[in-house]
Amino acid sequence: MDPVDPDDLDDPDDEADDDPAEIYEEILASPGVVFELLAGNDLLLSDAIRHWMDTGARDRAVRLFTELAEDGGRYVDRDRGYARVVLALFAIIENRPAEADQQLAALAADPDLDADECRIAAEQLTANGDPRGALEWYDRHVALIGPERIAAMTGPDGWKEALTTAVLGRSQLRRKLRVPPDATDRIAVAAQVQLIRRFKGDEAAKRTQERWSSGWMPEG
Repeated sequence: MDPVDPDDLDDPDDEADDDPAEIYEEILASPGVVFELLAGNDLLLSDAIRHWMDTGARDRAVRLFTELAEDGGRYVDRDRGYARVVLALFAIIENRPAEADQQLAALAADPDLDADECRIAAEQLTANGDPRGALEWYDRHVALIGPERIAAMTGPDGWKEALTTAVLGRSQLRRKLRVPPDATDRIAVAAQVQLIRRFKGDEAAKRTQERWSSGWMPEG
């Protein structure tokens, strides 16, 4: 059994999510604000693409994101990166791997590459069945956020760090691929144990630590 995903835990302060279909339509109706609309909704990207394909908006969406990849939007660098991830996902879903690789290579070569773009690419590649490709993007994410922010996850409030989900995603992927754990993995486990303790109590936190230790994480 895998460790609990923080996204599966209920928080009483969470508000109801927006209707995904409305977000998909708003994205196409508001070119140039893609970053604002997708921030916090990254995991909807594959569903958004399928929605556009199913509703006859595929060509319109591809034109929009191609323009954004070339020229950017209101947040030029961020919109360009998001657009390249979306175009890569279109290519993956439509079984055009060479084009997907081309879009991701362009994103990786961008001097303005952002950690969030790396995280989104990693999450989308994971969701679309490319764990090794996803791990490359998780590694880029970790490199860009830097050791100081990762180290902040070790404290008693480390579970609050926005990084926690992405760093845990990287560790779970490395665990499944049987990649030996590194310092970031150990920090990820500590942060998850704190998160589980916060939401589920000490016994659940202990079980989470034991699952990691028995399944992958050595002592020391």
